[in-house]
Amino acid sequence: MQRIHFTTFILLGTILISGGCGSAKNDQPQEPPPLQTAPANGSDAKSNNRPGSASSSPEVVDIEGVKFTIPAGWKRVDLMPAQAGIISARYLIPVDDSELQLTFTTASGGIAANFDRWQGQFELEAGTEPIEDRITLPDGEALWIDLRGTYRAGGSGFSSPDPVAGTRMIGVGIPLGEQEMYLKLLGPADQVAKIADQMRELVKSADLP
Repeated sequence: MQRIHFTTFILLGTILISGGCGSAKNDQPQEPPPLQTAPANGSDAKSNNRPGSASSSPEVVDIEGVKFTIPAGWKRVDLMPAQAGIISARYLIPVDDSELQLTFTTASGGIAANFDRWQGQFELEAGTEPIEDRITLPDGEALWIDLRGTYRAGGSGFSSPDPVAGTRMIGVGIPLGEQEMYLKLLGPADQVAKIADQMRELVKSADLP
């Protein structure tokens, strides 16, 4: 398969779920169009807690009240205009000659419903099932889902961008009382495999408010 630059993928789809707290920040986030990589803000290069250059060592950051230890080399970048009010933070992760994108967001409605929606965006490889896991946090628990196959960003209706075979998504949901925090990493399966262990360690580092 021809290498595809996955920073043009939007890694967070519409959370098509009902219920939840009506006052939540992102009760029903809308899916923005595909994204282009945002330029780094050189004046903010000292901290991954704001858009800027990648840190040369792991760094603890606060995203919506949850503290994470971000691996060295992962660069926080500006949100695109269409992401404002939907995505809390996004990072670019260098892998081989490309970059993967990881997004963080908060929403309400339930992790199971959101995982179902993500699974609806995939035509899974023959004979495979989603890999689900629970990760123990210092003061809570995270739910993990690993999907592999052909990705169609339009969801179960398969109505938007062309399908991309050989794709892998790692999604994480962390309960936060009336809301949840979601992490979403998506890209070519061979590239995602190279940082899957780092992704798991990032999730394990989550220090809940």
